[in-house]
Amino acid sequence: MQGTGSFGAALSRYLLAQGVHVFDVNRFDRTDRRRRGKSDPLDAENAARAVLSGRARAQAKTGDGPVEIARMYKLAKDSAVKARTQAINQLKAVLIRADPQLREQLAGLGNAELFRTCAGLVDDSPNHEADQGAVLHATHVTLGFLARRIRQLSEEVQELEARLTRLVERHAPQLLEVVGIGPDTAVTLLITVGDNPERLGSEASFSALCGVSPVERS
Repeated sequence: MQGTGSFGAALSRYLLAQGVHVFDVNRFDRTDRRRRGKSDPLDAENAARAVLSGRARAQAKTGDGPVEIARMYKLAKDSAVKARTQAINQLKAVLIRADPQLREQLAGLGNAELFRTCAGLVDDSPNHEADQGAVLHATHVTLGFLARRIRQLSEEVQELEARLTRLVERHAPQLLEVVGIGPDTAVTLLITVGDNPERLGSEASFSALCGVSPVERS
């Protein structure tokens, strides 16, 4: 099967549950596809030839255990971290263009105190947009929205980190005993291996899966 980690995940899990051996076939060679054309029968033939020739030997991940849970939590955490970083950058960009008096008032504050102060800026005058201080008012409103967004995203990140840590401590505590491996690294390793690590027969196969196996160049 191709795409066992995306569109083919549900079918792959069903076949594995029925005792069928499922091999993961990588995306086909683009040169061959251009030469022979694109069609479902050709894709099926190429997949079969890849398995019969031994080129496709990786067993599909089961995706039905704690590693799949970790994968979903990590996806949510990574997107929250990215959105929080974007919001922080936007808030500081607004401060650069802000009224000098406001900028001096907030200058020198650490990030935590800065976000807390900005979150306290509220919109207390809905019709203020037409007054002389409309720009300053809009700056206050924007800083307040961004700071509260940062606070909400930080809470999401903390909750997801706690869930991932508990997951690793429950299912793979031995990873955390290794020097230099924390919850984040442990989760990344678990996601790479999958819920059925027996499909990796050696350190070499794990290296190949990660894309770090040495290749002779001479």
